[in-house]
Amino acid sequence: MFYKLRQERVSLNLKRIAAMIATIGLTLMLASCTEDVPKNPLEQSVKALTASEMKGRLTGTEGNAKAQAWIEEQFKTLGLTPLAGNSFAVPYNHKFYDPDKQQIAMEAIYSNERRSTFKHGASFIVQAYAESFDVSAPITSNASDPELADKMLITDRAVILSGLGAKPKAILVKTEAFKKNAIRPSGMDVPIVQISPLSYRKLIKEQEKIERLRLNIQLEPEPIQADNVVGILPGQSNRDSPIRSAIVISAHFDGVGWTNNTPFDGALDNASGVSALLELAANLKNKDRGEGDLVFAAFNGEESGLQGSRAFVQQLKDYYDIVYNINLDSIAGASRKSAVISSANNSVELAMALGESLNQNGITVEYSEDAGSSDHLSFSEDVYQSVTISDDQLDNIHTSQDTAEHIDYEYLEQLVQALSDFLTAPKHHPEFFRSYKIIRQEQDVFSAEQLRIMKEEAERHLAKLKLGQYTYFVHPITFTTQPIYKFEGTIQNAKEFEEQLQGAKLPNDIAGYPFQLANVNYGQLFDRLVESPELDVIYTVEDLSLKDITSISLQYTDEEHGIYVGLYPIGEDEILDMNYSSASVKVKEYKDNEGGSYYLEYYPEYERSLTYIKLVNIDGQDYYVRVYEVIKQEGELFYSTNSSFEEKEKLIERAQSIPLETIIRQLGI
Repeated sequence: MFYKLRQERVSLNLKRIAAMIATIGLTLMLASCTEDVPKNPLEQSVKALTASEMKGRLTGTEGNAKAQAWIEEQFKTLGLTPLAGNSFAVPYNHKFYDPDKQQIAMEAIYSNERRSTFKHGASFIVQAYAESFDVSAPITSNASDPELADKMLITDRAVILSGLGAKPKAILVKTEAFKKNAIRPSGMDVPIVQISPLSYRKLIKEQEKIERLRLNIQLEPEPIQADNVVGILPGQSNRDSPIRSAIVISAHFDGVGWTNNTPFDGALDNASGVSALLELAANLKNKDRGEGDLVFAAFNGEESGLQGSRAFVQQLKDYYDIVYNINLDSIAGASRKSAVISSANNSVELAMALGESLNQNGITVEYSEDAGSSDHLSFSEDVYQSVTISDDQLDNIHTSQDTAEHIDYEYLEQLVQALSDFLTAPKHHPEFFRSYKIIRQEQDVFSAEQLRIMKEEAERHLAKLKLGQYTYFVHPITFTTQPIYKFEGTIQNAKEFEEQLQGAKLPNDIAGYPFQLANVNYGQLFDRLVESPELDVIYTVEDLSLKDITSISLQYTDEEHGIYVGLYPIGEDEILDMNYSSASVKVKEYKDNEGGSYYLEYYPEYERSLTYIKLVNIDGQDYYVRVYEVIKQEGELFYSTNSSFEEKEKLIERAQSIPLETIIRQLGI
């Protein structure tokens, strides 16, 4: 839990202390140069996060710690509440590849053993890393080279690996402006390397003289503790409600660091998203925010594989039961034409609602079925609905051109207002965008009070259902998602019976008695349920018909006496054996006037337990029928059997007077 982790952090590390001191210095510096401080708070935030002291905000570095300390100070100024304890920093375990400690080298080896070294960050930069790679191979600029598998490919344009006739040892691509990624293994066994135009010309010009090119990549991670920064605007009811809900608004604050002493500022990616996050919190703190909490999460470690958000989603389960996420990543670039809403396949409902709201605020929206690679994926992987808002033009991200002057702050302000409108609308509260795993209840022993609460909650949901319907609800004790079905039910009104069972018709009376109730059982229908159910939605089993009924029990009575008729269609694979007499139950076969068989069943221990049993065949379908007389128990609401074996002639005569075939045909089962 967050609180436990926070308590274990007895002292701040030196890097964090240094960051806090530097942040105070940065604030004082900005205050002393008021003529250079922009009036727009969004622009102020972007410029603060892209200041040279931040050095690209790579997770695990001093610049990242400075950015974290600055964001924590903004959360405090805004009056947000920490998620746990008294700190906005929420720690997690991070795998860090220190740029200064990784071995990345490339050299050309000529036929005379002369060597020419290329400088990482200036002459080349790795785009997709292998964790351990040390290969020397000839080079070729011919993608159709018959010996491509034994060479490194030099190309002036991006290539699709699957489109090559063979897989080269490595691919070196001429790149006008390097795109830098945080160092981490990409999972690819073929490294992709960006080379400068000068390096490209050198390799092409001298490829006949170059005997081989050596590329050596040796990555060594180190485990560190990093922090997300999380603050809350509390909702109206979460402190009293047993089911806790929240909307998580997120933006990652880490960047890709620096190369060759040049920081990659990351203004669009993603100082823009963090600035919008802060302004959104400022806009919403004095507005009606609904029942759920608003959780503002500045994630760390996005550039190194969504490490911060993936850890946070697991931690979040200690605090909330119902969550959805709106993630802001690379928004408001000056060259953008529209906003893009990216979502995983479980979040289309949220994406469409958000897009509609942005459109209403004058923002053009495109939808992406490609889930992209941002922190919303950490939520969707755990089946929460989640989306990322970004720009359609992202050419400058991860380059040295991603700077504060390329942000459209007027649009950023427009987007913040649109999001504020969306989040305060009652129809967008957390309960309307829920995705759930159906998981087994881990707790199997409950107190009497818990059992009472469980029973009342189940009955409340069951009361909403008609026959053949089902729904899912949050278990009030374990907070897991639970199904509840109405595949069996008792109906005490003839009109309601015929409304719920379309096509079925009840007899007006049986053996002179009026209708009292019917019990209907649909049996097993679980193979026809929807695959991805939503919470509190009432579903009806697909293609439900009267032929799905496995039994109907009819009870026709007056105030004292009556008759019971139970009808059971026999399945094709069912074999009915009437030879089940024993010491406790007796079954005897008799012949009727037409030579057909019927049976009498009774329990010797109970005098009035006689039942008449008949097998009826209608159009090739067999039915098992049970008939017995009932009597109302004195002082009770229910009826019990009322025939004894000594009085069997009375029951036989009454049962054989009932038009069973007509009743079955009218019911349509």
